[in-house]
Amino acid sequence: MSKKLLYPMNQEIIKVLLIEENEDDYLLINDLLLDLGKPKIFLDWEKTYQAGLAAIENGQHDVCLVDYSLGEKNGLELLQTAILRGCQIPIILLTDKDDTELDMTAINLGAVDSLHNSEIKSYILERVIRYAIERNKSLKAIRESESKLQEAQKIAHLGNWEYEIATQKITLSDEAFRIFGLNPTEPEPIYSEWLKMLVPESQELLEQNLALVLEKKTGRESEYQIIRPDGTFRYIYTKSTLVLDNNSEVISIFGTMLDITERKQAELAVQESRQKEHLLGLILDRINQSLNLEEILKTTVDSVRDL
Repeated sequence: MSKKLLYPMNQEIIKVLLIEENEDDYLLINDLLLDLGKPKIFLDWEKTYQAGLAAIENGQHDVCLVDYSLGEKNGLELLQTAILRGCQIPIILLTDKDDTELDMTAINLGAVDSLHNSEIKSYILERVIRYAIERNKSLKAIRESESKLQEAQKIAHLGNWEYEIATQKITLSDEAFRIFGLNPTEPEPIYSEWLKMLVPESQELLEQNLALVLEKKTGRESEYQIIRPDGTFRYIYTKSTLVLDNNSEVISIFGTMLDITERKQAELAVQESRQKEHLLGLILDRINQSLNLEEILKTTVDSVRDL
């Protein structure tokens, strides 16, 4: 049966959810937490997998302690399911197994920490709980910052990219994916695939720039023309900088990417207009110099061909 506590009003408290099938372990942990000073730590208890998962999804707790043994299912399965369902509560795995691989599996699945049952003492519990909460706050702040950055990049049509020298791995931001006409949920392209997204002239320019960057160890600014999967052409402006290791060796090239298609199209339109004006001027000059219709037609055809 679940144990629910009423929390005092106007008092700083930490609300902890324990998912544990053994009542003796619940009573032990509850007694240890009650002995702590301020802020008060209050414990809710769920003893089954399903009830525990429902309590996690309810989102009313600051941190969750999950025991590895939960009958037919275990704490890792609950952890994985909770993370897949968008759980925002930091989860700590409790176990009586001396298994480093289990600890790493829990961390890789999304747990903030793991704690052996033999280590469960009041001061250790308090430290681990406080650490989990503070780490979760930091991660939340980072996610919010990344979300704001992605939104700003989307508005400005500005993306970022990174090219790892050793592996030739390309990492693109969500907006960089969109600039290339790709879905951000798709796998990131490898270098050869990325190169094919550029027109031949831009492919050559990119390879030249990468060689110069590695040779001179300095960033570059360039414009490239890209081909989207739907066949449309876009223009991008990139500015790159180097990422170095402690020995000043280049690890990767990091850069920004700005979609300048509208500006480039306007520039090309102005250039085309000037070329037409120049052609018209040449034709008029030739007409003024000769009244021979055949020569005038030949001059016109030659000028159009040149353009």
